[in-house]
Amino acid sequence: MHWESFNFKMLIFKLVRIRFKFNKLIKKEKKMNKKEIMNNDKNSLTSGRRMQDSFLNYCRKKEIPVILEMNNSYTSEGYIVGFDQDSIVLDQNGAQQLYFLSSLCCIKPKNAVNYIFNEAYRYKKVLNRYPEYTANYS
Repeated sequence: MHWESFNFKMLIFKLVRIRFKFNKLIKKEKKMNKKEIMNNDKNSLTSGRRMQDSFLNYCRKKEIPVILEMNNSYTSEGYIVGFDQDSIVLDQNGAQQLYFLSSLCCIKPKNAVNYIFNEAYRYKKVLNRYPEYTANYS
């Protein structure tokens, strides 16, 4: 091969073109990954709501009495009037008090509320159970 006939400009042009296509593919892949992440977030269990929001809202709507346990082991009992991401308003014998979530360690409802996250209880479906003993072995 003769060096005079070898075209360096053409080689450099082809390398730049390949590099450009490679960068374009990487950008497209990053966009696809971002879209997948966003779609997974939209299809989550609570669909944008936190689990504590569902729990507190259920207790508020059904007027279930709750016991708030503080970090310093102080407890107070009442009904949830309202809440946001930082605080809870509790009604205690007609007086409303504001509690910060950062000072709470536990919220205990007086009634069972385990069925708000369980589909079988929510729609009052009876779970299919197998009999404890089979009827006939013969």
